[in-house]
Amino acid sequence: MTQQLNWLPHGLRRTPDDDEGRDVVGGEGDGGADDDAPGAGGPPLTLGMANGAVRVSDELSASLVQETRSVARRDPALAEFAHDWAASVFLTSYVAMTRQDTEDLLSRFAHRLEAALRREPFSPEEGRRIGAAMIGAHFTDSTTLENTLRVLGTRLRPCLSPPPHLSEREVATRLIALSSALAAGYAAALQDHVLRQQEDLKVSMMLERQRSDAMLKESDARFRTAVEGCATGVATLDVRARVQTANSALAELFATGGSELVGRDILTMVHPEDLPSAAEHLTALSAGECDRFRSAMRFLIDGEQPVWTRVTGSLIRDKQGMPDQIVMFVEDCTQSFLNQEMVRRQLMVDPLTGLANRSVLVSQMEAVLGSLRPDGRLALCYFGLDGFRLINDGLGYDVGDEVLRKVAGRLAAEVASTGELVARISADEFVVLIPDTRGTAPVVERVEVLLAALTEPMRVCDRDVSVSVSVGVVERSAAEVGPLELIRAGDLTLRAAKDDGRAQWALYDPDRDQIGHRRSRLAATMPAALRAHEFYLDFQPVMRLADGRLTSVRAVARWDHSEFGLLSQDDFVGLAAEAGQVVDYGRWLLRQACEQAQRWRRGLGSTPTVSVALVDRQVRDQDLVRDVRTILDETGLPPASLRLEVPAVAAFTDTGEPLDTWSILAELGVRLVVGELGSMGRLLSRLRLLPVEAVLVSGVPARDPNEGSDAVDQFALRSMVAMFRRLGPAVIASDVDDAAQARRLRTMGCELAYGEFFGPPSDPMGIEELVAAGSLVRGTER
Repeated sequence: MTQQLNWLPHGLRRTPDDDEGRDVVGGEGDGGADDDAPGAGGPPLTLGMANGAVRVSDELSASLVQETRSVARRDPALAEFAHDWAASVFLTSYVAMTRQDTEDLLSRFAHRLEAALRREPFSPEEGRRIGAAMIGAHFTDSTTLENTLRVLGTRLRPCLSPPPHLSEREVATRLIALSSALAAGYAAALQDHVLRQQEDLKVSMMLERQRSDAMLKESDARFRTAVEGCATGVATLDVRARVQTANSALAELFATGGSELVGRDILTMVHPEDLPSAAEHLTALSAGECDRFRSAMRFLIDGEQPVWTRVTGSLIRDKQGMPDQIVMFVEDCTQSFLNQEMVRRQLMVDPLTGLANRSVLVSQMEAVLGSLRPDGRLALCYFGLDGFRLINDGLGYDVGDEVLRKVAGRLAAEVASTGELVARISADEFVVLIPDTRGTAPVVERVEVLLAALTEPMRVCDRDVSVSVSVGVVERSAAEVGPLELIRAGDLTLRAAKDDGRAQWALYDPDRDQIGHRRSRLAATMPAALRAHEFYLDFQPVMRLADGRLTSVRAVARWDHSEFGLLSQDDFVGLAAEAGQVVDYGRWLLRQACEQAQRWRRGLGSTPTVSVALVDRQVRDQDLVRDVRTILDETGLPPASLRLEVPAVAAFTDTGEPLDTWSILAELGVRLVVGELGSMGRLLSRLRLLPVEAVLVSGVPARDPNEGSDAVDQFALRSMVAMFRRLGPAVIASDVDDAAQARRLRTMGCELAYGEFFGPPSDPMGIEELVAAGSLVRGTER
């Protein structure tokens, strides 16, 4: 009883003290959840039902209404979905509910569907119960089911927040199962509803035949009227399965007149694939071995067009109990079947191009891998359109969509008779799977043919459009690769083809794959590593060339990776930028450096200036000034003890004007060092517009000519240093390896330097030893 109460439509209540059962109507404004609450008093109103009535307690009715409202408040997305669902089914059937009552009911159903999707182990049974409940709410028109399946297929998925352990494919599979179960439950409940009508008719027939001859004609007339007006097809058959009578609904279903059906063997109209099962059911009825059967059955209209139906057959016996007639109810389920197929197709086929989507591709790859012999091989060709965004932005998205359709059509035409599979895997990327390959050479030849077909000019929206295509080719042994690994390798190889110049193909390189996999692993684990304190700082001394004394230190990050060992910042700073972690990483680096400098200041009474290198993305972060000010305030470090190293190009706007960030930081007292000067070009002279304390140059050109130094590079370095000396900033040289190089740099005019000659990056204790030894230049401490 409790389980049935859960599925009462909003406004119906069931009370247990009536054996027959009556439906009780309640609502917010008329004897509903508020008016009929416990203690409110007053008898509930009743609503008569075709098969009796059901009553329920006022307390339960109020809880149902409250649950519906709480669901809407808890999940606005599902409430909006329920609103759309109600809009699509309201007025499709005669239901004694208001629009709001309908929406409240469907809101509960939507919540149940989401709960079923999340439930482990998963079962689609909830969908079946919802379908049956819709019949219980009198949504019995076929349009209701059609609209429901369409809304479920198009609107439910975006409103759901599935648990993270479910893949998109698993979510799609569960949605299909729930939709199918809902349709099945709906059809079964409707069939039961019709069956109850059938049973009533059968009982009436048997009772009327036992009555007087005078009442027989009247009873027969009523029966025929009921059958003729039934929306479900009804036919009476003799025990040899020949049609004796057929109502207009059945005649309409078979697209013929009722008289033309009379005398025909019903089995001659059954689809050949369903004929054995249908014959078995009818034979059992005719022999009296059973009294009823239910079965899904396809009929052929005009011998060609299939119609999907649900058939219920009942046996009528004569006075001696022998089989006399068969009454068959035929419910048209064609639209329901087509709706299910439409939902399935939407979940498995790319809607723009009609190609298989990623889910189908993975399934097909699993099948291919399972069918190949142990030493079999296969190839995946990962196609990517070069610069496709330019087509969308320059010619419009309608042109871009048509280009994608034409590319898909050309690929499909090329593989149509080859046994290969083509799928669209992302916006402008396609995959061709070639099973049972014989090495790389034939695959490359095949790729060349496909590339030639794709790069032919195409006529799109009254204009000629040409595309260039890059391809990543992966040819592997089936025993050593899985579907997802193969797709990942293809994607990586495609990126390599694009990086190498585009409009070409590239072969899978295991070494490059290993490097790419390592980079991906590092990028993916960086956020967790920051939280787990796997990063730490070393500090490299910056010395004055005149006397070799300490002036400042540069913060150098290290990553103690559990898998790849100790990594220098050159190994992961670029990855941080690619993975969108550079701002968080830079904020951590800045805070750690300032905290250490303040610890030196408190413990030693003085601290060298600390330099922190920023990357382009961090320099342009709008919160940089706020972060610097906050960290300095929280650590207590004087602003003059912090030096920020920035790439020269990042110090200016796109129009060549200095960023306002630097003047604000200079007003705070923070020092600025500009590096990577070789990328500035014509902007080099604009350094005078910045509040620059020093510039950073590479000391490599000052090395011994016998070790690879170039005289031209030395001249360029000497000229650059002289120019900076005239502009005012101090010059800091990097990569100083020996005393001779240091002397040359000093002769050129460099004032400060760092490198292996002055000491590699060391832990904070090593810097403390330098400061304690008196190496710190007086006037540089803070």
